[in-house]
Formats: sequence, C-alpha cells, structure tokens
Amino acid sequence: MKIVKLTIILVVFSILFGCQTNEASNQHSDDDQPPFHVENFYSSPVTFLFSNDERIEEEASYYDALLTFQRKYPGQLSSVKIVSTTEKQLAEYYDIIVYPTLLVIDEFGIKMRIEGFKETNEIFSMLEDELVEIIEDIS
Repeated sequence: MKIVKLTIILVVFSILFGCQTNEASNQHSDDDQPPFHVENFYSSPVTFLFSNDERIEEEASYYDALLTFQRKYPGQLSSVKIVSTTEKQLAEYYDIIVYPTLLVIDEFGIKMRIEGFKETNEIFSMLEDELVEIIEDIS
C-alpha cells in the first residue's frame, strides 16, 4: 500500500512541477557554471531534489512538503528538478553525499540545503522561510 501511495505522490508531483531530469554534461565550463541548463535560471530560484531511486520511500516527506508549498504558494516554484543517483557529475558538482538532498539555487549560488530524513512539516517550514524571502527579493 505504501508503494502505491508513493507512486501516486510521484505522479502528482511530476504533473504539478513538470518534473524532468537533466543529464549532466561531461565538462565544466571555464567560468565553472553548473553542469545543467535551466531556462530563466537567473530570474527565479531552481530547486533540485537529489533522489535515490532504490530508497524512494524515504523521500515521501520531501515530495509532500514540495506539494504543500506549491498549494500554498502557487506558481512560486518555477522549476523543480528531480536528479537521480545516475547523474553523478551534478551530484559531485554540488557535493551530494546524502540522499535525499534538496537544494534551492539562484544566480548567486546555493540558498538552501536540506539533507537526509526530515519530517514534512520541518521541510515545509524551511522551504517557506527561505523561498518566500527569495521570491520577495526578486519581485
């Protein structure tokens, strides 16, 4: 039953956020830009969820927190990318050791990092505290 619930959460999450993974390029550019491309990267923060496909049941609280945030602040998460363990270059670039890890990144760098198991309400509070402030600064 848990697997079915997690599958439903993932499907809903994918629909809401237009989930997509990005294959990391093979080299960093001269100015050390991250190995990914996201449209409008410089106009709004990007959220990465580094996910371990083999232990996805441990990540439900992250998906729940992101969905709750999206319901409370519609349209404020313009880009959420799910990054699997197979995308090693991106994980290395951001020094990802623990799964799951959630990063919020803007044009200046990492604004927030949440690692390991956390309760949904703790993740949501951290997102709300950080993202609402970033979004207000951009507006």
